[in-house]
Amino acid sequence: MNPYPGLRPFRSEEGYLFSGREVVLERVATQAHVTPLTVMFARSGVGKSSFLTCRLIPMLQKTCSVEYLNEWGADPPEVLIERHLNLLENGKQFEEKPLLILDQFEDVFKVPFDRGKLWEKLAEMVNILD
Repeated sequence: MNPYPGLRPFRSEEGYLFSGREVVLERVATQAHVTPLTVMFARSGVGKSSFLTCRLIPMLQKTCSVEYLNEWGADPPEVLIERHLNLLENGKQFEEKPLLILDQFEDVFKVPFDRGKLWEKLAEMVNILD
């Protein structure tokens, strides 16, 4: 059996096949907990989505609620984000703050629409009082 999924990212249930990135894992997890916005970027195909689904999200879910959004286009982005924020509010409560992970966010720029409401929603999320 070939342990690599090909061009698609590893799925969470394939995490046992995904190896490495432990140093990056600790760094990104810490960053996500202490700042209201963490941006992870790299060129296409290096394994960002696989890292998120197989390493980061399972680790974070031990201490906080996590919502993962990686499919854009069904509704306006700000509506999708609001829906996932509502799921976080109604989810299991932990001591650590809940986290919303936006993956494949570049897809938002592939469709022409007024992004004003999206930027307002993102600004509202990261400009917190505490």
